[in-house]
Amino acid sequence: MASEIEICNQAMSRLGLYSKLTSIVNPVSKEERECAAAYSLARDFTLEAFDWTFARKRKLLGLVVETYSGWTYAYQVPSDCLIPRSIYDPANAANNNFAPVNAEMIKFETLSNDALDRTLILTNQEDAELIYTGKVTEPGRFSASFREAVVFKLASDIAMSLTRKADLQNAMYTLFMRTIAHASITDATRSNENLPSYSSILGAR
Repeated sequence: MASEIEICNQAMSRLGLYSKLTSIVNPVSKEERECAAAYSLARDFTLEAFDWTFARKRKLLGLVVETYSGWTYAYQVPSDCLIPRSIYDPANAANNNFAPVNAEMIKFETLSNDALDRTLILTNQEDAELIYTGKVTEPGRFSASFREAVVFKLASDIAMSLTRKADLQNAMYTLFMRTIAHASITDATRSNENLPSYSSILGAR
């Protein structure tokens, strides 16, 4: 079963660095400190980058009292939601696994409330059920393709501080994007729905 430290050691080896790390909870070496600082962000970035089936959740949303012009309903986003994907459409189930940029999907908007203490989903869908990527932190739940993507993203993030090689950093990020693209095919076989798309976040670098 994979662990955080194993993922960090795999990222190090992708960079040609073979110092064996033992902890990112109580880091001692520079390599451990760099991995400790970068790991959670690399994991969450990778979760956001693609609609991973192992992290996909669906939950009926709780209505809130706030009202916003242009929308009929306002709902509170689930506390474990990392990124919303779509509003479940019972009348068009075949499209329910696509990213929310799909024009045929139920429209919604995500924003913070006026007090900036919670995130809301605005939509015209009554009794809205949100499909979203949950914040999965236990490495034992990661799919193989996700774990590989995190390894490359982490390697990219720590490359400059540990190797000072920009070309190596860029190479690791390229491999990260290729892993995500591959996952858009292989990970989708875990569901009998249409293939999910991967996020435009990959286009920003």
